[in-house]
Amino acid sequence: MDHHATPPAATGTGTARHPAGPLDALDAADAAFRLLTTGPRPLAVHASHLAAGLPDRPVPLDELRVLLLHPATSAAARNQVWAELVRRARTRGPAWVIGLTGIALPGLRRAVASLAAAYRGGTADLQSEVLTGFLAAVTAPQ
Repeated sequence: MDHHATPPAATGTGTARHPAGPLDALDAADAAFRLLTTGPRPLAVHASHLAAGLPDRPVPLDELRVLLLHPATSAAARNQVWAELVRRARTRGPAWVIGLTGIALPGLRRAVASLAAAYRGGTADLQSEVLTGFLAAVTAPQ
């Protein structure tokens, strides 16, 4: 497995949105997530249809991630949104898998950080393993 895939947009000189050089697994997932959440038609959900207290409009998933991390968002709202995003990832294809992964990235990065001291391999391998485990859980038959 190539742990350092470089997406085409990341070649040449880097920018804040597209760094130059190889990406680790979580940075590659984040780059894919950013591509899905930018442009004229970002991947979005009508937030208030998922949970009370969320905006009554389509919310791009990068903004939704910020809302879900905000202390004012209730645990019940978080759970309802997560349940719907998992359902979409399982039924609507790869874009929603990437969308769900992007929403999960802060937690995935925390998991890697908490495991890193005890892990004997490289950080890139650990990130790949954590991401693989997450994706396996999301796509596992029910």
